[in-house]
Amino acid sequence: MQEVQQTEQVNYHFVEISGLSYKVINQLDEKKHISNFYLPKKCVRQHPTRQDSYKIKIYNKFICVPKIMCFLDKTGKYFLVGLDMYFNYWIYNTRDNNKYRLTGYQAIRDTAIKELHYLTVSARRYEKEQATNPFLSGLTYQQARKQICAESDKLKAEYQSFIQKKY
Repeated sequence: MQEVQQTEQVNYHFVEISGLSYKVINQLDEKKHISNFYLPKKCVRQHPTRQDSYKIKIYNKFICVPKIMCFLDKTGKYFLVGLDMYFNYWIYNTRDNNKYRLTGYQAIRDTAIKELHYLTVSARRYEKEQATNPFLSGLTYQQARKQICAESDKLKAEYQSFIQKKY
């Protein structure tokens, strides 16, 4: 009997900050203590007073992140934002109009950036699924059926022309 081993991809590790152990999520490089988040482009803006940083809106709070930690992805719709566990970030709370500094893990917990990341990833998955599945693209059942039938007829015609050329 043959055993199949599956390796589970672990996308986190633990970092010790001032005696406490914190989980670093969505890790791209295990040698760096940076949590990476996908966020919509509309949430990331240029900071009004600092030219070297972005202001990221997460619900009713803003977090100030250096530009070198923010990258636009190839689609141009999303930013990959990295938060260093040891770096201090300015947090602006619009509800009670105050600002304060937090380290990386505390900033992640305070701003709910992780939850927004999961929502963004789910939206990206849905967009990719929508591109391949005509039933999710907003078409009615008849329109989707016509589209699928047209694609299958096209494939049949290509196959028949291939067979005729070959024989």
